[in-house]
Amino acid sequence: MKPRQHLLQLAPYVLPDNTFPAGVTPLYLAQNESALGASPKALSAASNVLRQTNLYPDPNCTDLAAAIALQHRVDAKSILCGNGSLSLIALLCAAYLDPGDEVVTTTYSYLYFRTVAKQLQAKIQFAPEYDYRVDIEAILATVTSQTKMVFVANPGNPTGTLVPSADLVYLRNQLAPDIMLVIDEAYAEYAELAPLFDLVTRGNTVVLRTFSKIYGLAGMRVGWGSFPTEVIDILRRIQRPNTVTKVAQAAATAAMADQEHVDWVRNETASVRTWLTAELENLGIRPVPSNCNFVLCRFPSADDASHVTETLRNLGIVIRQMKGYGMPDCIRITLGTKAQMERFVNTLYKILK
Repeated sequence: MKPRQHLLQLAPYVLPDNTFPAGVTPLYLAQNESALGASPKALSAASNVLRQTNLYPDPNCTDLAAAIALQHRVDAKSILCGNGSLSLIALLCAAYLDPGDEVVTTTYSYLYFRTVAKQLQAKIQFAPEYDYRVDIEAILATVTSQTKMVFVANPGNPTGTLVPSADLVYLRNQLAPDIMLVIDEAYAEYAELAPLFDLVTRGNTVVLRTFSKIYGLAGMRVGWGSFPTEVIDILRRIQRPNTVTKVAQAAATAAMADQEHVDWVRNETASVRTWLTAELENLGIRPVPSNCNFVLCRFPSADDASHVTETLRNLGIVIRQMKGYGMPDCIRITLGTKAQMERFVNTLYKILK
């Protein structure tokens, strides 16, 4: 049997090489996972439902949606949860994109935006970013009469840069009403963004978030979004039932209620980020100012970035070179604990020296 021909043009998802020489203690700084872990209350809640795993989970994630609605002061009916925010992005595109439709995003936006568009044979157009920052006027200039959907990640991944909420309101006001604006806020809690959920009530905007980052539940695979009710009605028709497990729902519900833990993670992350940024600058490396749990660094050349990436890997430290994003001269470093970052900086110093 032969697959659909356009799928052969897609590159498979590739993780960093995690093989190491014998005796090397690995340090993974490539996946933007939380180094500080999940709330103890979330872990306890997950443990408490383990004896119920013979039962199917609530397909509507009722308790979780209620917890999200309470925290963010939105209507629980506007909340849709999924198996990570990637599944919700895929659902949106499957529901609203036909082959040949146009999707607009920015040059260095999250790779999955373009991947899912290509899977559906939609056309992808890129608005330029300047100094690794999203430019709203550039997005508007890229939009055409064929544009069906606009994706903006805020803060950006892999850049870590931020778009002021007021600029995204302006973008929504300037876009045609029949263009869906999708705002992916996977790292929003690190930046304490002004909420944009009011835009959802207009009927043509979606705001996505996740429990994989600041909540430390990447292994649970829970994402959520605030959607117009008519969009939720469509997505529920094609969403596979029971995609968020009973254990994941319990953990995420407790995690959402434990904002004290979120505040602690945010503050600890900011402290390590400030320290690492200063250390990198002392080494003559230019980091991009970040609002997330990672830092993007630019090297003089792609060869320099490759040399650092490969040498670190041989010493057990995994970072990510940004070749897939069209930035082969850049590496992205996930923030670990202070002790982990000290190991990283000391090793990097020896390499550069």
